Amino acid sequence: MRGYPAFNTYEVTRRLIQTEFLTPNFRTPLWSGPEEFGWQEEVYPVAPLTGPSYAGPIVLLVSPKTVSAAEDFPSG
Repeated sequence: MRGYPAFNTYEVTRRLIQTEFLTPNFRTPLWSGPEEFGWQEEVYPVAPLTGPSYAGPIVLLVSPKTVSAAEDFPSG
């Protein structure tokens, strides 16, 4: 995403998706001891913005080198 992290990618997504959607699954390792390991998984609901929005066709250019916010954006 050009300009990241200067803007919030979810604000863009909220203008393209006009119904509530879920964020990608954020999975974080949790260590609570030397033999105790688990995962914390978080998914957040995101509501659309009331306006202005865009409902036309879009093209998303990605490659195997796509990382970070650009990975999350198309899965929103």
